[in-house]
Amino acid sequence: MARFDLYVNPDKETRRLAPYLLDIQSAHVGILPTRIVIPLRPVEHLAFSGKPSDLLPVFEVNGEKCFLDTPGMSAVPLNALGKRIGSLSDEREAILAALDRIFGAFDRQQCSAIASDVTIQRRSGAVIAGHKAPGSIFRITPFAASRVCFCGVSSCHRRLI
Repeated sequence: MARFDLYVNPDKETRRLAPYLLDIQSAHVGILPTRIVIPLRPVEHLAFSGKPSDLLPVFEVNGEKCFLDTPGMSAVPLNALGKRIGSLSDEREAILAALDRIFGAFDRQQCSAIASDVTIQRRSGAVIAGHKAPGSIFRITPFAASRVCFCGVSSCHRRLI
């Protein structure tokens, strides 16, 4: 079993709504009797209108467009998964972006893209860095987890690395 391997949903009752399961568990914890999986659902079951965000990326599996239902992740017994039918390892970045979104991490590519566009100043012991959008600032502390953008745009979740 490898991370990003794809399986047919072993549960006959839910297979129509979620035909595939994606194994997202790291090999570092491969000794556990369960695997963490995310269901892939046909796009016609997408519960809201508009284009899916990075939380719900769309992939083609066996000719069918399916979205990764990241909030629906769960653990399943290792022996229930059955035979691997493929891999989405080529879609690693989109899958990791969905996991970053749900667990509160931030888009590293955006941060890298704006890193050259940052100015830094010291105020009251904290280091403040701003990108060129009006009113945008980053608050930098010694801990990487708190290097979050405070630009005021509700959809912005940039983080400096």
